[in-house]
Amino acid sequence: MTATQCPICFGTLEVRDVAPCADCGHMCEEIEHLRQRVHTYTELEVISEQRLILCDFCRVDFYSYDPAYFGLGSRRELGRFADEMRLIRQLHEPSLGKDGYCPSCDRRLVFLKLPLFALIWAAGAIDHGLPNPRRDWHIHKCGGGITEG
Repeated sequence: MTATQCPICFGTLEVRDVAPCADCGHMCEEIEHLRQRVHTYTELEVISEQRLILCDFCRVDFYSYDPAYFGLGSRRELGRFADEMRLIRQLHEPSLGKDGYCPSCDRRLVFLKLPLFALIWAAGAIDHGLPNPRRDWHIHKCGGGITEG
């Protein structure tokens, strides 16, 4: 984790032990669920090699999230965004990790980056002559920068 500020509110991030789920992995209950093997975890490709891990509960619940959080205009658009996430693999040996956590937003850093990826997806999904992120943009795994080409 190289970021020290939240990309949403610019508050200072804390480094925490986290379960694999990008959405609920910062919660004490989810860390306990990880230890008890309550959930399964799936790695998904969001766009252009940007990957995300969700537990079985959050993956199903994703469709109920507020589309405005992702900068999307409707539940239908959020559903299309979620439907186009590509299954990479199921984690067979999930373990604790470290990630930034924003106490103000109550989210992990990996989840706080999702609105950016949703906006990039929407720009490519709506044909206004904008580059299609699945085809034209490369999202750097290290540093999170975006370049064309």
